[in-house]
Amino acid sequence: MADSLKWIWPRLRPAVLFHTFFMVVKPGHENSGSSICSVSATHGPLEMPLFQIIPSQRQLVFRGDGLPLQCTASYVDPSVELQWRHNGHAVTTQEEWGVHVEESLLHDCCLLTSEVVLSNIDVGVAGSWECLLTSSRGNVSKQMDIVVVETSAPSCPADRVTNNKGDFRWAKTLAGILAFLPCAPAAFGSAGAAQPSGQKKKAWRRCDPAGRWAEDDYTQCPYASQLTRVLHELTQTPINATNAQPVGQQLVALTSRAAHFTDVMEVIFVTHLVERLTRLLQKQDELGDCIPDIASNMMQVEEHVLWMAQNEARACTRIVQCVERIADLALTGDRRGISKVSANIALEAFLIQPSDFQGLSCTVLQQSHTSAASPFAHSRLHPDEDERAELDATRESSLSFRCHAVNSSDSPVSQLSKNSVASILFPPAARSARASSSAHGSAPCRLQLVAFRDGKLFPCTGNSSKLADDGKRRSVSTPVAFTKLDGCSLGLSAVTVALRHRAPGLDPAAAHWDFELLDGRGGWRPEGCHITASGGDTTTILCSQHNKNLAVLMDLKKVLSFPPYPGEFLHPVVYACTAVMLLCLFASIITYIVHHR
Repeated sequence: MADSLKWIWPRLRPAVLFHTFFMVVKPGHENSGSSICSVSATHGPLEMPLFQIIPSQRQLVFRGDGLPLQCTASYVDPSVELQWRHNGHAVTTQEEWGVHVEESLLHDCCLLTSEVVLSNIDVGVAGSWECLLTSSRGNVSKQMDIVVVETSAPSCPADRVTNNKGDFRWAKTLAGILAFLPCAPAAFGSAGAAQPSGQKKKAWRRCDPAGRWAEDDYTQCPYASQLTRVLHELTQTPINATNAQPVGQQLVALTSRAAHFTDVMEVIFVTHLVERLTRLLQKQDELGDCIPDIASNMMQVEEHVLWMAQNEARACTRIVQCVERIADLALTGDRRGISKVSANIALEAFLIQPSDFQGLSCTVLQQSHTSAASPFAHSRLHPDEDERAELDATRESSLSFRCHAVNSSDSPVSQLSKNSVASILFPPAARSARASSSAHGSAPCRLQLVAFRDGKLFPCTGNSSKLADDGKRRSVSTPVAFTKLDGCSLGLSAVTVALRHRAPGLDPAAAHWDFELLDGRGGWRPEGCHITASGGDTTTILCSQHNKNLAVLMDLKKVLSFPPYPGEFLHPVVYACTAVMLLCLFASIITYIVHHR
């Protein structure tokens, strides 16, 4: 019999517990061979197939408004009843308070509904409203809260916020309330699209007591751009000697379209990844090729985006410092020199013996070439205009160093050719320095040179009115040259650099970049640098500051380019329109005089 009752268990499980007892007796007894099944019912927590209250969350209503409340439950037996309670007290119809309790309705013999209609709401209806279900099996309840506010209460206006997490439309919100909006789902199949079930990501925004939007938080929401999501996913990936090379190559491919970066977080994520790759440079020599390429690609980013990334996270400074650490980490062991070529950055480093140093001149050349195809460049046989622009961008000239020994009579300007943009001159080592190194048998020292095509990775973000840029009046008009000498001095008191201007300007000033200025965000300082010669599109500077980034700053805003012939300054259409306007003016004057006589 116990087996025959098993089908009842799933149906009575919510409210009934079964206990089965078997009794064995001696043969010959009157109950011999029989079993006794005992069923006892124990009431547990009442579980209903359907029980809900609408609305289910706290409601903010203005005084004088109306609000219906509805409670629905499964009608499992005739003992089921629905009752309403307000702050623990039974609710009945009270017309003077605007409370009307509708009679419970039975729908299709399976659903029981009860409704309360609140009209002309006053502060008296504020508080907890509860729907209580009673039955022979037990009781259960659901509740919600009502907050009544005055119509004159301050509130934050409806607002629309668009950021790198998506488009958020905030509704009018009462002062002092924390508003929530669900995050927009990430595109299917993209990084970060999958979210654990049951976890709904939300953004929130607070309306302060004065009725102004205050703090907000969008951190739970995924980034709207797929590129930003991919970069963010890479920052969460552990990088070690095993996967560092693939990650570096992937980052080179992603930054090949850096000209399309619009989000400051994309620059910050790339910076974070470059720093992690730089730490592994001693274990993976191939990373020495990836890091300059990534930094060179980042110089394609729009200047304002780089400025924001520098201001927020010192992103540009950190990228430059990673590039300038390559020689320190890679020039070890039997390796006596390295040379890196990229579109916007050239790097050269080698070991020199002070006793044999007879002077050195290094010229930065720009050579036209067709770079390696990016993963996006040849996706179709017939590219459209955007793809053609990208193909043209890949054919930019690259920067490289060419160094050779010189004598003291050479000048850096004489080393500049049509295809060169900068020249750095190191005179021969002083006799005392050579004699000292020969006597002590000193180890070779390391000479490192880096050239940046422009100053985009050196933005001034603070108050620089007392610096070389004179409160951003001047900007970098030449390439930026970096020189670093480790292990010896060679008796050099200064470095001479000739730089070719990228654009015409006024009021030039020689300067070096100080990473410590403006709370660690850096700035251009004129101390220790001065202009020794200037002619045409070339300026020669002499700087006593070693291990610094050097450049020439100019005022590019006051330069006006007039055509050589003033007669060609205006288009013929301008003259024709001017004549017509003059005729209209004379007609108006004559008409005015005639009608006012």
